[in-house]
Amino acid sequence: GGFFVTDGVGNGITWANAAGIQDLFDNTGTLLMWVQYTSGISAGDRYIEKDDASGGWGIYYNATSQIRWYGRATGTNYTYQSTVSTSANTWFLIAIEWDSQSLGTTPKSWFNGSPATTAIISSGSGTYVSDGGSGMTLMGRTLNDASEIPGKLGACAFYSGALSDA
Repeated sequence: GGFFVTDGVGNGITWANAAGIQDLFDNTGTLLMWVQYTSGISAGDRYIEKDDASGGWGIYYNATSQIRWYGRATGTNYTYQSTVSTSANTWFLIAIEWDSQSLGTTPKSWFNGSPATTAIISSGSGTYVSDGGSGMTLMGRTLNDASEIPGKLGACAFYSGALSDA
């Protein structure tokens, strides 16, 4: 029932390369996460990231109060965005279902349990680069602490498959 508070300066949650979430989005994976950010958030601040700058994925805040996520590729990265806007100091549940092996298809997203429209920001090129070599999974921060999110991070769940729309 608790949550982690991050002020966006030098803190966040980091854990080692857990085998259970390596290549989560291969052949469809789903991430659910409760988040609340404060008014000090900046575009690019990360909710969660499993990326070593050469392979992996991340979910972050953009300048128009929407959620974006990306997958690293051998050419240019694939980037997607929900069309739902979020508000500071309000808890919301993010759910993202994605199959990194079907990069031509648009992922599914939900906010607070309701389906959300997902837009392709960059259709990318090449094939997805596995996150299996990414040494860390980070919540509320990036590897170099450059994009830390100010706010609260609640429950987070990873599923190696698709969830039903119900």
